[in-house]
Amino acid sequence: MTNTRKFEGLLLLTTMIWGLGFSITQIAVDTGFRPFTIMSGRFLIGSVVLALIFRRRIVHLNKPTLKWGMLTGVLLFAGFAFQTFGIVYTTPAKNAMITQMMVIMIPFVLWVFYKRRPTSKAFIGAVIALLGGVILTINFNQLTAINIGDVLSFACAVMVALHVVLSAEIAKRPNVDPVVYTLIQFAFAAAASLMLASTEQLPIISNITQWWPLLFLGILNTAWGFTIQTYAHKYSNASRTSIIVTSEALFAAIFSVLLGQDLFGLQLLIGGSILLVAIYYVVINGEGVADEVIGSFT
Repeated sequence: MTNTRKFEGLLLLTTMIWGLGFSITQIAVDTGFRPFTIMSGRFLIGSVVLALIFRRRIVHLNKPTLKWGMLTGVLLFAGFAFQTFGIVYTTPAKNAMITQMMVIMIPFVLWVFYKRRPTSKAFIGAVIALLGGVILTINFNQLTAINIGDVLSFACAVMVALHVVLSAEIAKRPNVDPVVYTLIQFAFAAAASLMLASTEQLPIISNITQWWPLLFLGILNTAWGFTIQTYAHKYSNASRTSIIVTSEALFAAIFSVLLGQDLFGLQLLIGGSILLVAIYYVVINGEGVADEVIGSFT
């Protein structure tokens, strides 16, 4: 088996883990963990594990890497805060699919900051995504009702799009080591989460095994996911990697339904399917999107 096939297979497995991560976050919420406590666990554990894996790269830390890492760390923290609070009020499948709308937003973020006008296909994808998003989130019994969890998930998608575009630009700079840059972001998010988690009440834990969701999110979703993504991007091309990574929302929906966290109804099926079609349409056909989409919030 070639390195390309091996790492693309591992990336597919990682994407499945990322999708499962939404359900694991829901389990953590149901256990009694508050959002900032969940974020503290995943980023603190993820930062420590990554620092051990890439310890020889830490010597490449410099002022530009520290500065840019902390700056985009704010976006990373904000994105995960919106996402984690969102899942408290909505379902894992909807949270994942709305978050993945960041793929649709990226061409328009590039338009705002770099004057790169989106292609007609990006506009078509946006219209299709809007239709899917409305069907997925609308309350047919009360059309004027708005689910705050869906709104927070959409705010997450905006933060992710901004983060991905800015990070893609910074990671290309010759004086910035992408691994160390990511570690700084994780460390910043961990520190900010820990400070705010101090205001939250910890759940009453009767068994140490109840902490397993935070270990799962820190070790598998964060540390393992970043490591595999780094090497898969090295051995595969951006377009193929993007297609694999954007399957995260599909796996999130599957796991959420299997675990009984979402009902498999027509609204999820039709709205989710339309939204996924829009996402894949933009990734496959969107010029200039493939490189920026690498790097998912999971």
